[in-house]
Amino acid sequence: MFEDHIVKPCEVQAKNGMRAMGTLKDVAVLATKSDQTKTAFEAMSLFYSAGQRSIEMQQQWQEDWKDWMIYASKLPGADTTSKLVDRQSNIVLQASAQMSKQTTQALELMDNIFVSYSFWLSQQAAPEKEQS
Repeated sequence: MFEDHIVKPCEVQAKNGMRAMGTLKDVAVLATKSDQTKTAFEAMSLFYSAGQRSIEMQQQWQEDWKDWMIYASKLPGADTTSKLVDRQSNIVLQASAQMSKQTTQALELMDNIFVSYSFWLSQQAAPEKEQS
């Protein structure tokens, strides 16, 4: 019944592991490359781009939490016990949804960085592989 909850994460991690091994191989090939200045500049550009995306994401998170704090600090219309409990439950649910969204966004960014870096490395290592 819940096989997907066991099998799917294993499949995803196996794919990540295979990609990491390919990336490690490309790093080794690239380490022998002679044009280190251009390669270092491109690597720094990738690093800068990833940093910028992370900063933008964190700024958005700050805004989202600020909005949540404003929402959570007030209890309009909560003049009965049921309405009060409903409002407080909604506050907790919104915080949980926000945490889930931010976790997903952070993991998506990590995946995108890894895929971009792996692709860049494979492109850099391709001429070296062809010469071998």
